[in-house]
Amino acid sequence: MLLGYRLRARQGTPMLRDRNVRLLLLSHLVSRTGGEAAFFVGIWGRAAFELGSSAVGIAIIMGAIGIAGMAGSAIAGVLVDRYDPRRVVVIGELLFVPGILAAGQAEQVWTLALFAALAWLPGSGVLTAMSAFPPFLDAGEDSIERGNIALEFAENMAFVTGPAIGAIIVRFLGDVTHVFTLDAVTSIIGVAIILRVALRGVERERDEGSTPLREALDGVRYVRSSPAVLLPMALGTLMFLSFGVFTTLEPLFFRDVLQTDVEALGWLNSLFGVGILAGTLVLNAFTKRFARLAVAVGLTTLAGTGALVYVGTDSITVVGVGAVYWGFLIGILFPLLRILLQRQARPAMVGRVMGLFEISQQAGEMIPLVVAPLLVLVFPVQPVLVGSGFVIVLVAPLFLRRARELDAEQPLDTQDLPVDVTVDIPPSGFR
Repeated sequence: MLLGYRLRARQGTPMLRDRNVRLLLLSHLVSRTGGEAAFFVGIWGRAAFELGSSAVGIAIIMGAIGIAGMAGSAIAGVLVDRYDPRRVVVIGELLFVPGILAAGQAEQVWTLALFAALAWLPGSGVLTAMSAFPPFLDAGEDSIERGNIALEFAENMAFVTGPAIGAIIVRFLGDVTHVFTLDAVTSIIGVAIILRVALRGVERERDEGSTPLREALDGVRYVRSSPAVLLPMALGTLMFLSFGVFTTLEPLFFRDVLQTDVEALGWLNSLFGVGILAGTLVLNAFTKRFARLAVAVGLTTLAGTGALVYVGTDSITVVGVGAVYWGFLIGILFPLLRILLQRQARPAMVGRVMGLFEISQQAGEMIPLVVAPLLVLVFPVQPVLVGSGFVIVLVAPLFLRRARELDAEQPLDTQDLPVDVTVDIPPSGFR
């Protein structure tokens, strides 16, 4: 059903008409299905329900993952601009497998944190390379739009199916370890598929004597000097800060407020994925109309209200409705932010820009890891989660004026796709 579904772009073109877009979507779908199962049911479930972890323990695990993730994204961003995203995906997936299998054998919180970090170091590199894939994709002029929406569609399908599959595995096999094995297998299958994707070259700007560190710093300076790139990066960071609170406290919200078991983590997050999927399809239908910075600011503000609905009560029914509503807004917002970033970034900087976007996610999610456990010593879990939603509602509108100015400086219809084809890259293999 998935590959037969004809997503349509803004000009009525079948979104999946191109073989390379279909293969990219399928590779990401397979890999992320295992990843979502392993995170929500494996990492969270094992920590909160099997190891009896507190908020501090979960914060330690997520902090280790965050630090490893920032390092992996920084490395991957430079490698994508030096070489190509396909090579980074393949190497990252293969390095990810032993780490995630070791995490499945962890018997203590600190060993779970260690092995999860070892897995997330290359795993975050895979996500960075995938997020930078569309401008490199040999799929026509609108590869940025179609590639990003295809990736988001795959991510959202995985968000729906992954946690549910993880819950089913625990229910029938009775052992969370099998969820980690699933993640390893799906990574290997994803590699086999991504090797068949054909790429096109983009313009390079690397000096012969340049070092990876210098190239990484060049990326930071470029983002800081480009307001149209910096603003969507800032909106994403604001959302990631809120997600950091949820990353630490959401398992405890399910356990202590909703009083559910580990399977509920899988099923409710699957509902969240349904909402994200619906949002992505809406963006697909209205890409040209939505692709403005002011729209991104408005969606960020609304996303804050989604968080409020999600954790505002102790009713599992309301939580389910909130999961779909919040997910719907996220499904529009995040692919929109990536499209805006890739349209504005110079071709030779796409990898580093997307690497910094992934780093902003990891950093934004890490900062609350220190604050959230301290807050729950004074306040219950639920008010802290609600407060994180209010922060978005209050802060996001402050970006609106600048967003309108930038939209006026460069109207959508005059924006060119930032792709400069200079080199043909074969559909598989390394050079």
